[in-house]
Amino acid sequence: MDKKVFISGMHSGQNPSAGVGIARSLRKAFPELNLVGVDHWQGSSGLHHESVDEALLLPQWKQINRVRHVEFLREILDAGNIWISGLDVEVYWLAQNFGYHQNLFAPTGTALELTAKPSVKAFSELGFKVPDYISAFSADSEVHSFMRQNSWQCWLKGPYHDAKRITSWDGFCRHRDQMQKDWKTSRLFLQKHIVGNEESICFSANRGKLVAAVHMQKRLITPEGKTWAGRVTPVSPEFFEQMSEVIQGLRWSGGGEIEFTRDLDGKKWIIECNPRFPAWIFGSALSGINLPAKMISSALEIPFVEIVPLYPCFTRVVYEIPAKESVGLPMPLDPSLAAWSSDGGKGKGGGPSAGSVMPFLRDTMEQRQESHHDFDDDEDDHDDEKSVEHMHFDSSIPPQYSSEIKEKAERFVGETPSRVHLEGWTFSRFESLSKAIRAAHRYPEIRIGYSVKTSSTDEHLRHAKACGFLTECISQMEIHRALNVGVPAKEIILNGPGKFWPLTQKPVTDLRMLFCDSVEEFDRVIQIPNMSKVLGFRIQLPKLNSRFGVPVDKIENFQGIIKSVRKLSGQELGFHFHMPSWSIGIQRWKEAVRSLLTWCQAVEQLTDVSVRHLDMGGGFFPSDLEKMDFKWIQETIREALPQIKTIYFEPGRSLTQEGEAVFSRVLDVRRTKDNKVTEIVVDACIAELPLIDSYAHRIFFKSKTSDDFTHLNKGDTKVLGRICMENDVLSKGLKIPSSVELGDYLIFGDAGAYERSMSYDFGRG
Repeated sequence: MDKKVFISGMHSGQNPSAGVGIARSLRKAFPELNLVGVDHWQGSSGLHHESVDEALLLPQWKQINRVRHVEFLREILDAGNIWISGLDVEVYWLAQNFGYHQNLFAPTGTALELTAKPSVKAFSELGFKVPDYISAFSADSEVHSFMRQNSWQCWLKGPYHDAKRITSWDGFCRHRDQMQKDWKTSRLFLQKHIVGNEESICFSANRGKLVAAVHMQKRLITPEGKTWAGRVTPVSPEFFEQMSEVIQGLRWSGGGEIEFTRDLDGKKWIIECNPRFPAWIFGSALSGINLPAKMISSALEIPFVEIVPLYPCFTRVVYEIPAKESVGLPMPLDPSLAAWSSDGGKGKGGGPSAGSVMPFLRDTMEQRQESHHDFDDDEDDHDDEKSVEHMHFDSSIPPQYSSEIKEKAERFVGETPSRVHLEGWTFSRFESLSKAIRAAHRYPEIRIGYSVKTSSTDEHLRHAKACGFLTECISQMEIHRALNVGVPAKEIILNGPGKFWPLTQKPVTDLRMLFCDSVEEFDRVIQIPNMSKVLGFRIQLPKLNSRFGVPVDKIENFQGIIKSVRKLSGQELGFHFHMPSWSIGIQRWKEAVRSLLTWCQAVEQLTDVSVRHLDMGGGFFPSDLEKMDFKWIQETIREALPQIKTIYFEPGRSLTQEGEAVFSRVLDVRRTKDNKVTEIVVDACIAELPLIDSYAHRIFFKSKTSDDFTHLNKGDTKVLGRICMENDVLSKGLKIPSSVELGDYLIFGDAGAYERSMSYDFGRG
């Protein structure tokens, strides 16, 4: 046959393109068809593969001349040749610059808009659900809450390409800053990770007609998330019919892949739609459904050789092939570029990274971005022309909170940095929690134990006592601190591995509760007369990484607990569990509660001793404690442990984190030639804010010469601390007013709790 089929995307490395798979599929079906492999990098090893008759090496994308490249492609297509696009960047470029051609197998711009992440609107009628998502440029407090609610299992994604697994706040900030730098877009989003089996629907279409579709279940996946082995089967006739209507509406030409996850309940959650064939496409041909061949057969109206499947599964191997002299190989990597990577591995040589084509793809899609939005706020938060006052972040801040900080700022006199107590806001948190507890069920009783270690100020201890809270201590020193402000010993809970520090022959006795961290400690404590009314263990649950408590999944430890419980004489039995929900996420915390109840039931069955007290610990983020469903907890525990008497919580952070702010002054302002503020230096530092990278802080600006006061939005100005430490960066990007000058105030909210108790002196002379 005189006509040629051009196949782009011949890279076959760790993150392979689809070209080799397409070429192998077509070669099996059309032994005489003239196949041309196309790529923009000499190191794309698929150019050497035996399945292609010719290799076409084009200039790198950043060197492409748009007009000439359009003319070049049109000449090829007008001659009756076929072009199958196997590159994401090329698909978007063609949609923006080339348009429709009957011999071009790539989706149109409209089709790309309707299949864009995160909502993938075009396939909403096919039974797919969309995982929860949030704009990466929503208020940091909202993003932090989103990640906590989803157990810190999220993906940060770009609108066209790129996805990063997110498991921490620091990781999110780092990747968001880098992706924003690469893409220059406000359309980055954070999406919930779905636990389940990864699957996909792969299809081929010709001018709006669905030619074929298969279902593929991934069996082996590479560390890069790419399919290594899978099982391919036909889609059902009903699904094919539904999908045909969608493809017709999109006027789709070419290959495509709908990636989704099937969760444990069988629900299908769509992840994305790739606008080209996947790299594993030859696996479908081996399984008896050759999607590229069916597409070409439909387009050229020619028969093809069917592959008789032996088994509906495929896997990959890596093997060497001879290189073609006509293509050649890249020169050796410059040794100066072979640096050691930050993760400890040696820098890898290899073709153009995704980052090198991002500016090109970004520029290609600029106009399309303006017409397509998945988020309610369709403004670009990084437009330098917008003023700070008009940013949407302020909506997440309670008026009472910002008003109290503003009032403090207007009256502030003194040296900085200075930690300022927000009395009104703090005490409202205590009273709100007290009210929520009173509104819960009467049985089992819920008691609050204020965590002294979080913030041991006399004001906080007295207010906790006034609200009827117990006091939770982790040392003899903390106990004496509580006694000194009038807390009786019978209202004290003692926890922690250092509960008898400083070592003393006469520890404070007659406590309400004491939880041991080991069997050995229990054997010592039970010998002390009248130590506590309630005695028990802190439990370390399976699958939760913690250094605290007794690991119950080790048989010898659990046997030790059983023997210890049988020694109780007059004391009531209690168990303590503490794993901060803010660090593992709300859902995992609830799962841990159910696990704890199972272990408690086992203890009751083996000892005939009822668990009367259950301490759920603390570690709640302020907004999470506000949403805590205490009635659900009461009902769940009562159902599992009918003899339960009291449930305890030990909040500290959730009550006091928002109750202090660090006031600082600007020491230096650094600008570009066009007067843009790039960096400022303030007199606060990581000594006053040791957890600045651990969670979202609300930061405010107050002019020294006017009444200007505002909550600062995400922006491009770095905020540097005063000390000579590389990591003393208080923010990697704020929208600082261009009018900023020396002596203006930067106020860091959410600076109480551990920001206070873990702060230290440094650089003060």
